[in-house]
Amino acid sequence: MKIDGDMVRVLREKKSWSQEHLADAAGLSARTVQRVEADGIGSAETRLALAAALGVPVSTLMPAEPTAPARRPAPWDRIPFGAWVGLGIGAACSIGAVAYTYVSGVATVAEASRHLGIACALIGTSLGVMGAIRGWARSRATAA
Repeated sequence: MKIDGDMVRVLREKKSWSQEHLADAAGLSARTVQRVEADGIGSAETRLALAAALGVPVSTLMPAEPTAPARRPAPWDRIPFGAWVGLGIGAACSIGAVAYTYVSGVATVAEASRHLGIACALIGTSLGVMGAIRGWARSRATAA
């Protein structure tokens, strides 16, 4: 069980007691008092005995919990897997459609190349937007 070893040391020194004196007053071994002050480790009975010997409430010897509020991730913090799957399927279909129009003779090489360029530009723009959103979200998370 965790005990605030620094608080035990402060309270002991306030009374001008040695570790051995505190151990005797609490009915503990000197080694137990040393371990509590150094590592903050002891049993519930040790905490009760120290609190009684030092004349403080038991809650005084409990370690302080961190007070940082838990941050709930915002929806844009993580780009969903579905967005990547949708982008991949859309890219494959658009490139496949351009290739089909060329192979079937509907479009010339120049037209198919132009359509392929447009499709790739849109895919690149989509990836850029997704990356920018991710970078923006990470910068907000580190600033908070």
